[in-house]
Amino acid sequence: MRLWVIALVAVVFVVVPALAGSKYAKWDDEASRRKADYIFLEAGHQKALDANDAYFDLLKRALQENPDDKMLEFSYGFYQIMVGGKDSSAIAKGYSRMQGYFYAHPEDFYSSVTYGRVSEMLGRPEEAREVWRRLHMIYPERTEVAYRYAEALLNSRDSLLNGKAIALYDSLEVMDGKDVQVTNAKIRYYLSRNDTAQVYNELQSLQAAFPHSAQISSYAGDVHSALGDSEGALALYRNACEVDSTDGYAFYSLANFYKSQGDAEAYRREIINALRKTSLDLDTKLQILKSVVESDLDDYMTSGETIAAGDTVAVVDSAEVDATVMVDTLSFMDRVAQRQAEIGNLFKIVLDEHPHEPDAYKFYASYLLSMSDNAGAAEMLGRSLELDPADEEQWMALISIEMQANDAEGVEASALRAMHYFPSNSQFPLMLSAAYQQEKRYVEAMEMLDKSEALTDSADMATLSAITGAKGDLEYVTGNKAKAFEYYRKAIEQYPQNWTALNNCAYYLACEDRDLEEALSMVKKAVDGRPDEPTSLDTYAWVLFKLKRYAEAKEMIDKALQLTTPEDMTAEEYDHAGDIYFMNGERDKALEYWEEALQLDPDSATIKRKVRNKTIFFD
Repeated sequence: MRLWVIALVAVVFVVVPALAGSKYAKWDDEASRRKADYIFLEAGHQKALDANDAYFDLLKRALQENPDDKMLEFSYGFYQIMVGGKDSSAIAKGYSRMQGYFYAHPEDFYSSVTYGRVSEMLGRPEEAREVWRRLHMIYPERTEVAYRYAEALLNSRDSLLNGKAIALYDSLEVMDGKDVQVTNAKIRYYLSRNDTAQVYNELQSLQAAFPHSAQISSYAGDVHSALGDSEGALALYRNACEVDSTDGYAFYSLANFYKSQGDAEAYRREIINALRKTSLDLDTKLQILKSVVESDLDDYMTSGETIAAGDTVAVVDSAEVDATVMVDTLSFMDRVAQRQAEIGNLFKIVLDEHPHEPDAYKFYASYLLSMSDNAGAAEMLGRSLELDPADEEQWMALISIEMQANDAEGVEASALRAMHYFPSNSQFPLMLSAAYQQEKRYVEAMEMLDKSEALTDSADMATLSAITGAKGDLEYVTGNKAKAFEYYRKAIEQYPQNWTALNNCAYYLACEDRDLEEALSMVKKAVDGRPDEPTSLDTYAWVLFKLKRYAEAKEMIDKALQLTTPEDMTAEEYDHAGDIYFMNGERDKALEYWEEALQLDPDSATIKRKVRNKTIFFD
């Protein structure tokens, strides 16, 4: 029995070669096709899961199994183009694959549309036009294809093809009625030929089809304005507002017309009317506000430059462009303040209309920040976060503003709330630790630094270094100076670009009169990293002072003073300036700086002695 089975197998193997190239070959081909279809289905599944790499690999395998499948080639070619980037060779191969399938199967509507759009994307307008022509012939009832074909014809430089486009548009309007997009395309064509008569004919026809449309009237106004017909444009804009007094777009169009005519008062009046219309969505209103703000900034950039109180500046008067007048800076600043107040009123109109939209408050906050109104910006961010407390970025912005204002209570309240919504964010406890340190709650401050450190990714060396440096600040303030310097050096080792740690370590080394050369090396790096940062320049000056390099110290302190506004100056910085000027022989100027320092720190016994005795003293 066993021998019979073996013999049978031998017979089968003898027969197989005789069948090769006939029935079994067909079975193998069919198996490959079925396998390719299965792989292609799985590729589609991976694409639905956004697993693009897997999709591409499976598509490639399916094509290997069945290289004669033109649809597979088309899909593979399309993906080659999409991921080709700047690889012109891959894009060309992919395009060729798509092209082959299109000319073999132009009736495949969706694939042909895809090929047409890809042709447009790759800057092959003639091929795209051929796609839309063939599709239009195959599917004459599909108006979306007809519109594509007409657009492709109109974009050609061939006047004969342009004429076909106009004829096709006319036939579409006969079937579908007047359409503003079609009219606009035809008007663009007539304008390119300077055929204003046809432009007006198209507008009249469109307006006759939509006699009660504010948008059509506004559009017609735009065309009349572009043609220089200001009187006709104004009549059309006003008609739009009368046709639909609730249409915010109509009033916005009218406002822009007045702006183009230089009528600032009418422009502002109609902008207010537009913003008050409930028909305008919030995004559009915010875009209007953005355009008003940008226009306002441009006006002041071109109209003049503020210098110092009492000086004069040249300003071009908006009513008479050729007239140049000299105005007092204070008057100019009054006008700036007036415009800011007007813009603020526009924001308030929007907020009154949309009191529960956080985006409105966020946008107002960004404007106030640009105007250096940090307190107002913080208030608006606070309102935004009341409505949408799950906005992590806005919490960061709010707390940053409060930290700049040295508002420890505000930082504490905001950081605690932010930590409630985002317990895994390491930045919020880090910010809270700064508030606690300012309030001299040192134990709690260190707890927050530990918490921040625990939440920070071990690979995020910049943040870990910032935390370590903050621990150094805390240890120094609490008198643990040796531990402080350990933390500073560790912070610098963790992240050598931690300019704050470099600056603070250098400064405290100078205060301790120790390792001054090392301190000088550290602060040089900090200044190189941020050359216009006054605090680092002040530290640089102080280290040079301690090294008795007084002339260099004066050079550095002068730079620091130039970069610091009077409201940002500290008693410590004035005191340093006084000491440095004194050692450079400028005793009167030194006394002025000490007096400034005493005003900011009237309890300092050392500064009092310097002012009283008009000479330098050291603690």
